[in-house]
Amino acid sequence: MPTATLMTETEVRKHFETALVAAALQKLMDAAEQEIDHMCGKRAYSGSTPAYTAISEVNYRSGGLPVLKLRYPPVAGSITEVKTTDSVGTETVLVAGVAEDYIIDGQLLRSTGYWGPMITIAYTPDVDFDRKTVVFLQLIQLELNAQPGQKFTGAATWQESYADYEQEKQRLLWSLCAPPVFA
Repeated sequence: MPTATLMTETEVRKHFETALVAAALQKLMDAAEQEIDHMCGKRAYSGSTPAYTAISEVNYRSGGLPVLKLRYPPVAGSITEVKTTDSVGTETVLVAGVAEDYIIDGQLLRSTGYWGPMITIAYTPDVDFDRKTVVFLQLIQLELNAQPGQKFTGAATWQESYADYEQEKQRLLWSLCAPPVFA
């Protein structure tokens, strides 16, 4: 059962010349979309417009500094809860939109005081769909060109080197959705 929804197999074939049968290409497409969804969260559709579903992000802090970097910039007005937990487990829920509690500055959430060691934020991420499609195609390209265990190949004066597959995959995913920051 195909799960990839970013592009159809026919649309993907317009970008790549491959002899893969439809089922094999669909597996690559599904895997690429699952990697993106795992890193960035799943998409939902409101009518025909794609949008991300709300996520709950947990951040751990050692110093309690007043600035916290979110994985994604939130959609304006989408923060539904900010909860900070202190070292003895006491939870403080900060009401979304209350200027006295926190300020949103792009991907940064600034507290007017100090955060506890654990902060939970519920919000809807704002991720660029065009960029997501590009990363989707780049992940498929990476999989098509993967040379497991091979660092380079060459003959005579020609030589081609290959990037480490896992590092390149992480670089592509992080270009779309930065990993959580533990500060």
